Amino acid sequence: MKKTIGFWDLVFMNIAALFGVRWMAVAAGYGAGSVFMWLLAAFLFFVPSALVASELAATYPRQGGMFIWVKEAYGEKWGYMVSWLNWTAKIFWYPGYLTFITVSSAYVIGKPELAENKLFVIPMVLGVFWFITIVNLKGLSLGKWFSNIGGLLGSIVPSVLLIGLGFASVFIYKNPIATSYTLSNLIPDFRDSSNISMLSSLMFAMAGVETTAAFAGEVKDAQKVFPRAIFTSAALVAGLYIIGTMSITFMMTPDKIGAASGLMEAFRLIAEKLGIGGWFIKFIAVLVVVSGFGGLSVYLMSPTTMLFESVKQGVFPEFLTKENKYGVPQNALIVQAIGVSIIMLLMVLLPSVNAIYSILVTMTALTSLIPYVLLYVSFLSLRKNRPNEERPFKVSKNPSVAKTVAIVGLLCCLLGMALAFIPSDEYSTITQKLIYEIEIIGGGFFVSWLGILIWNRYEKKLTKSI
Repeated sequence: MKKTIGFWDLVFMNIAALFGVRWMAVAAGYGAGSVFMWLLAAFLFFVPSALVASELAATYPRQGGMFIWVKEAYGEKWGYMVSWLNWTAKIFWYPGYLTFITVSSAYVIGKPELAENKLFVIPMVLGVFWFITIVNLKGLSLGKWFSNIGGLLGSIVPSVLLIGLGFASVFIYKNPIATSYTLSNLIPDFRDSSNISMLSSLMFAMAGVETTAAFAGEVKDAQKVFPRAIFTSAALVAGLYIIGTMSITFMMTPDKIGAASGLMEAFRLIAEKLGIGGWFIKFIAVLVVVSGFGGLSVYLMSPTTMLFESVKQGVFPEFLTKENKYGVPQNALIVQAIGVSIIMLLMVLLPSVNAIYSILVTMTALTSLIPYVLLYVSFLSLRKNRPNEERPFKVSKNPSVAKTVAIVGLLCCLLGMALAFIPSDEYSTITQKLIYEIEIIGGGFFVSWLGILIWNRYEKKLTKSI
């Protein structure tokens, strides 16, 4: 295979995989303490996962990433489970992502009050998701067009504008900082359940550093390039998140920042204070919506394709893997759209749009952290059972230090998963909290159980054929 990916290619691919402008609003809702929480997520989750992924990618520089690493340690079944859980996490991610995009679209049409209306948001999410699904049934040509435009315009441009104008408003135009930054409130109050549960969401926001490891076979001098690219992109992403979050808190107090609508509200306030006008808000909203279409077009196909390519033929029913004339697993995408629709319709039971967005983010974080548990456990197993294997890059030459780094990352993942079960203060009644717990526990349990059920069915079929 021709090796075409270099250092800067990997850096920008990592930034694209890790950085999302919407996470700045999620964090900003927790005020000055969000800066500390970003640092906590970076050092306890991102750095260990980056180190572990670098060693595994350098040791096993083959296509497949997590699937290959877990398979090396525990065999085909658990490699499949990693691919399965990565795919099912997207089932929760899609509606959460689209909720954010739909809220932004309310600003495009000049009706920001619709951003808080469930009867507007839920039908819009379903309509857009089915539209994108139908577009992708015709192949990736249109989806790639959306992605190429959306990647630049919808993420990088709004982020640069938010950071630049936010700091200019305070330090050039001398507008007062809305959020108090004192030594006492820089450290979050961990007695507050919402502050605790936020950590799992921010960990998920920094997840994905292992994504580019799937392309290890195409990287020039992978053993040296991977570690450098990972740490360069880590510093850039962490810096962007922290500075962007601070920009929003400069404009708004935490109690006014909604997880789904906070970004657009920040831009609205910036426009008002700088006298830019309503056209600026619509311009930013259009960029965010275009980005949403671009990101969704790519993410709709890639997890499904990777899942079917990484596991053995016959694991999934032929009904799901059968491709149409465009080479698209049509039935799988339709089943996926039905699953997203069911999840979104269940969200009607929640009290507000921000509650819907928050629980979808939490459910995505929960299901996404399970593969990381398998990642760390596999790393520890391979270090123990294959001590003499050549490792061009090591977490540390000292085995005890390497083990400690992996254990820190593992414990952080387990903590993040446990924190996901703590409802925020927005769920004020017993009924709302019960619905939250049922959806969180039920969603995580169901996708794990279904994945194991599919594999067991495959094994029984193999046994009968012998």
